[in-house]
Amino acid sequence: MAPRTFGTFPLQVHPDLQGLPLASPGRRLVAFLLDCVLLFLPSVAIAGAAAVLSLWFTDPAALEALTTLFSGEPHDEARLVESMGALAPVLVRIQAPGLPPSVALAVEESDLTRAGEILSEYSIDVSMSPAGDSSPRGPGHILLEADRLVPRGLRSIALFGVAALYFTFFTARRRAATIGKWLLGIRVRRLDGRPLTWWESFERFGGYLASLGTVGVGLLDFWRDANRRLAHDRISNTVVLRTARGRSRRG
Repeated sequence: MAPRTFGTFPLQVHPDLQGLPLASPGRRLVAFLLDCVLLFLPSVAIAGAAAVLSLWFTDPAALEALTTLFSGEPHDEARLVESMGALAPVLVRIQAPGLPPSVALAVEESDLTRAGEILSEYSIDVSMSPAGDSSPRGPGHILLEADRLVPRGLRSIALFGVAALYFTFFTARRRAATIGKWLLGIRVRRLDGRPLTWWESFERFGGYLASLGTVGVGLLDFWRDANRRLAHDRISNTVVLRTARGRSRRG
């Protein structure tokens, strides 16, 4: 294989892009925040579905117990103790905040009836946030964090999968803008003028991690880089521009 040499072709800008206005830092950040808001509910739904599927495969008795507890139907003391006892091993495994040590001891001794009796005095609060919640709701409450029910290796997929699909789909091809960017009148363009392929769009999403990995320092490129290109723009060879729609809004 012949050695590669440095060339200017990847750095050349298409004539149609020359002189077009760049998207301002504030406009880009607001667009990104809008996209995050739009992604919140789908991400929570995916996290919840992944938690349910995980329990369905690994501990169907615990899933049935949760269904019984949150069905809204009245149940007698014996049924409550039975459901809480079936749920106890899961609460111990995920180290649910607010769980009393006596429940862990009862589970260790395989006394699920005793564990259920103890838990029947508590309320179970379910957190559906994919980011989790580190604290219980208060005395007498145990917090069941749905994301902890998902195997560790699949948590990142449940957390980032929706975002990856969203940013990849809306930036690829001729769409060239997420919903947030479209509302703010900005658009992603490759330097050579052609639309991003699916893979290039996915690479650009992956580049967000490079920007976040600098703990915010990389955002200084908004002002330090002459073309306001951040790490993910350099990775995908893109630039973010104002559209005619965005310019007309201003004045």
